Amino acid sequence: MRSILWLSLVVGCGSEAPEAPQPGNGPEQAGQAPAGAPAAPASVALPALPEGQVVEVDAANSSFGWVGAKITKQHIGGFKGYQGRVALGADNSVLGTEFEIDMSTTFSDSEKLTKHLMDPDFFDVEKFAKARFASADIKAVEGQPHQVKGVLDFHGNTRN
Repeated sequence: MRSILWLSLVVGCGSEAPEAPQPGNGPEQAGQAPAGAPAAPASVALPALPEGQVVEVDAANSSFGWVGAKITKQHIGGFKGYQGRVALGADNSVLGTEFEIDMSTTFSDSEKLTKHLMDPDFFDVEKFAKARFASADIKAVEGQPHQVKGVLDFHGNTRN
């Protein structure tokens, strides 16, 4: 049986550099974040894989992909190198997952985009070689395959 796992990433990049701050005139001088700056999110722990029958994902017969879209175009890509495990309940329902992704195996439908995604201004693959995702909250939802809530450890941040 061939398994397909799609990851939807919403990311963006701008072509203009932000305006450089002027020294000595902002609240950061007093050790405070600039006005309007978002607070740093609290890091969360990856959930443990739930009890159940644990099955290794067969990467040779699976794919780990994403679709990135903007108003004018969409791109399709994914990751060729990953390992994963899925915990199954007695009725073969999916109870939880955990994946580790080798970010250097990123690919897309555009060679130029793939190079950009791996650069320091995006995934920064040299510095952040691995990403991890774990979920212990998977529910069947009418009209959809599943609703998956989990924790992503990506680019130096671990978030829900």
